[in-house]
Parts: sequence; C-alpha cells; structure tokens
Amino acid sequence: VSDRFAALTGIPIDEISGRELAELLVPTAGDELSPELDRALRERRLFRGIPRLCLDHEGRPRTLRVSGKPVRDGQGRHLGWRGTVTDVTVEIEARRTAEFLNGHDALTGSLNRHGLIEAMGRLLEQCRQRSEAAVFILVDLDGFKEVNDAFGPMAGDEVIRRTAQRLARLARPGDLVARPGADELVLVRPAVGDAQALSHAVQHALGEPVPFEGQEIAVSVSIAAVMLPGDASTAERAVQMAGMVMSRAREEDGRMAIRFFEPGLDAKLRARKALERDMAQAIGRDEFEVFYQPKLSLRSGELSGVEALIRWRHP
Repeated sequence: VSDRFAALTGIPIDEISGRELAELLVPTAGDELSPELDRALRERRLFRGIPRLCLDHEGRPRTLRVSGKPVRDGQGRHLGWRGTVTDVTVEIEARRTAEFLNGHDALTGSLNRHGLIEAMGRLLEQCRQRSEAAVFILVDLDGFKEVNDAFGPMAGDEVIRRTAQRLARLARPGDLVARPGADELVLVRPAVGDAQALSHAVQHALGEPVPFEGQEIAVSVSIAAVMLPGDASTAERAVQMAGMVMSRAREEDGRMAIRFFEPGLDAKLRARKALERDMAQAIGRDEFEVFYQPKLSLRSGELSGVEALIRWRHP
C-alpha cells in the first residue's frame, strides 16, 4: 500500500491490509457509480477506471478512479485485490471549470453569448410547450466608452460587474442572465406578466451610481425588448432583433431609452442597410453626378456664385 493512499484516506498503512475495499473507499452522497464498483467486488471480477466520490480524512470530497483485479491462490480461491486508486480531483475540477467558462463570462459569472444561445433554445421550447410568452431584455450601458476613457479599464470592469450583480438580484428562478457583449447584458424572463413594467424596473435598478476608489461613477442604461416566441422564434433571431431595436433606440432617443420591437422595424432596417450597400457600390460605379446651380443677385441680376449638388443616378 502506498504512502499516498494512506495520506488520502487518513488510515495508517498497517491498518489497511485485510480490510474490505468498499470499507476503505466510503462514497459520498450522490455517488451513482458506486453500485458498479460494489457489483464487481461482489462478483470478484476485474474492474477498470471506475470513478468514485469519497471524502478524504479531512472530510473534503475527492474524485477517485479505481481499478483492480482479483488475486487467487493455486486452487483458485479468492485472496483479495491488487490494483490502483488514482486521485483525479484536480483534473475533474479543471474540466468542470473549463466547461463552466465555455458557457459563462469570466468577469461576471453570467452566461456568455454561447451559453445564452444554448439556454434560450431550451427556454423557447418550454415556452412553446406551455403556450407561454417570454421577454428578451437587452441592456446597453450608456456612454460606457466614456467611463473607460475617464476612469480606466478597471473602473469599466467594476461597472460591468456591479451592473451584472444588480441584474442578477432582479432575476427569478428560471430567468436567464447573460453578458453577450462588452457593455451589454441580457435578462430573459419566461411567463412574463407586464414586460413594460419589468423593463422600467430593470432600468431603475441598474441606473444607480457605482462606487470606485472613493468616487461614484454615474451609470444609466438603455433597453431594447423583444417578446418571445412571437417576435423571434429562435435564440439567434432574438439576439439579432434586440440589437436592431437598440440601434433604432440609440438613433432616436439617445440615452436611457426603452424600446420594444415593432412590426415593420425589421423591414425598415433591412431597407436602410440595402440603401447603404447600394451607396457604397454607387461610388465605385460612378453613379453620382455633380450639378452646379447658379446663384443670381436679385438686386443686380449678376452671377454671385454657384451651389454644388450631387444627384444619384440609381439604376
């Protein structure tokens, strides 16, 4: 028996030999794979790499990978077991951390864009099955670049972290809280009642100043909301449409805007994007033409100058 096994279990080496393996590796509650090991021990057969959750001698949970083969005498009588117990706690915890970070934002602990898309897929399916409505609320911090410029990136991180904490405190069981972008946060609430009232509550709760190094940083947020699954039937579509609503809110309302998706907004934005695309191509195709319009003095009748204008010969 190795010194490591004795240190892990807290059982002196001279007290280990002759004891039942199941007695030495007592599983913690919720160890669903213990029956597999117990069955192999009972049937006295080879077993390999069976994970087992145990408490070490200090009461801390450990994940062990157990392998063993039966030892028999010349007459085939079972004498005991020879094998290995590998402590893979650090490996398992590292894997769990990697899995967590794959779907979560490192700064706030909220879902990241990938985690939000996955969780929303399940939430939308639940809404359809229950014939419920949900609201997707996109929160954008007003003037976040100004905070970074004036106070530095550490202050910006603190504003994001505090704002995400405030949003999480508003969340109910079943809600989703995410940070899909640098200065964007999301709250998704299924079985929503008054989405307008919720939007105002979110804006109010997140609009408190954030203390940082002895001073207070003023914070305000704008909100774009999309109803699910009526306005958007997929998670990707909800994210896209909320972004379009936010763009329109920024253009027309500036700061502290609250704007819901409206029918026709999608078509208007697509038409505008098409116009911008055509305009970029028009420059390369020489579709713009300059005209000069004379300016005459009414007093003298003489030419006093010209106004230049551009006409677009759109095909």
